[in-house]
Amino acid sequence: MTLAVESNDEEGTQTSIVSADLAPFTLPPAPADVRAQAKELAARFAERHREVRLHPFEHGELHPELWREIIERGWPGLLVPAAHGGS
Repeated sequence: MTLAVESNDEEGTQTSIVSADLAPFTLPPAPADVRAQAKELAARFAERHREVRLHPFEHGELHPELWREIIERGWPGLLVPAAHGGS
């Protein structure tokens, strides 16, 4: 990957070229597993996407079937560190 950076100083514009060999980013096993589960869940609800997306606006809560799936997978706990009871 090559990146050109321009900077302006009192003497004029200076351009620097930076080059770096970046390895492709891969997720660790736990986040990759959550990602795979999320894709599977999205595929299962895909045909009912309109119903699921409108449910919070019409009822003030997430679609109950979707929320049940999220709870069963422990995803709400992902936002809480394990030291404090999270997943």
